[in-house]
Amino acid sequence: TKQRSSSSKTRALAEFRELMLEVERKRNFRVGLNLFNTHPDIGIDYMVKQGFLELSPMSVAKFLQTTTDLSKAKIGEYLGQLQNAFSMKTLSCFLEKFDFTGLRVDKALRKFLKAVQVPGEAQKIEKMMEVFGKRFLKCNPGFSSKLKSSESIVTLAFAVMLLNTDLHTPNLKPDKKMLEKDFTNNLKGADAGQDFDSKLLKAIYKGIKKQEFESGVDHVTQTQLLRTRITGKAPGLSEPHRRLVCLCRLAEVA
Repeated sequence: TKQRSSSSKTRALAEFRELMLEVERKRNFRVGLNLFNTHPDIGIDYMVKQGFLELSPMSVAKFLQTTTDLSKAKIGEYLGQLQNAFSMKTLSCFLEKFDFTGLRVDKALRKFLKAVQVPGEAQKIEKMMEVFGKRFLKCNPGFSSKLKSSESIVTLAFAVMLLNTDLHTPNLKPDKKMLEKDFTNNLKGADAGQDFDSKLLKAIYKGIKKQEFESGVDHVTQTQLLRTRITGKAPGLSEPHRRLVCLCRLAEVA
């Protein structure tokens, strides 16, 4: 009986220690997420040191695409570091995980932008559209064969991004917004001297006009919105409630 009791205590102690290690691991993972949502590079470095990630573009790309509670804006910030070779390789791996087969260009872009908020700088947008374009053409060889130049997809994707901004900028007067004919005229001869299919351009214009591009909802954006609403009505109220926001799903907070 004493041996059984001793054995039970030993097993219980081992289970308790294992539980504590799991709690510590989850805490460290949450710290890594919070670091990423503040300083992406520091967050990735922390995750690697804690053993949650391998230091490889493929591993980081998978982490960015499959981990919940990451800021879409910070994902875009990390992938938009033009001078960082590792980030550029990660961007390519990130897009390799998308299947754009059979999608129109604007619909493929819409799918991509659900997962990442593209930075506002023109150079970063162009680079992301370049990598997006390569993946899109790989998924749609039929579309690729109709182009005179494979690089033309970058021009088209970039033009679609600009169209979305133009049509859905709140402060822009209606009479200043781009018309369908303006959109098609801007792309005349853009495929190495050849025109894009007019039906395609018209369909893209109608699709963007009907619904603007939107980033997917993320925990960070929701938290910031909640904090803004709280502090807007009663300054300082967010401080004592911050722990509540960390512990609860936002959907549960009235």
